[in-house]
Amino acid sequence: MHTGRLIATLMLILLGGACGDDAGPPTMVLPGQLNILRQRVGGPPLEQYTGSFWAVKGTSRTLEIDYVSLEPDGTGEDFLRVDVPSDALLLRSDGQPFE
Repeated sequence: MHTGRLIATLMLILLGGACGDDAGPPTMVLPGQLNILRQRVGGPPLEQYTGSFWAVKGTSRTLEIDYVSLEPDGTGEDFLRVDVPSDALLLRSDGQPFE
């Protein structure tokens, strides 16, 4: 359970630093400004505790981590979903375009 929290925290920090409307260098995010994602206490386990993907310019990507399903249809409740749209990789943090 601690591994899942650590991974979720790291993902939020990385994604928070990569998101923004300005093309300037990323700004420091203070601990009080972070939204920490935690598993529900007493909830079902997660289907997986790690996940990764390659963000590719011009291609949308999605990462999902769900709770283990307790329903007969096999669908687990969402825990984490990260959507990276196809136009997300336009400029680097220094303002230079991705090739």
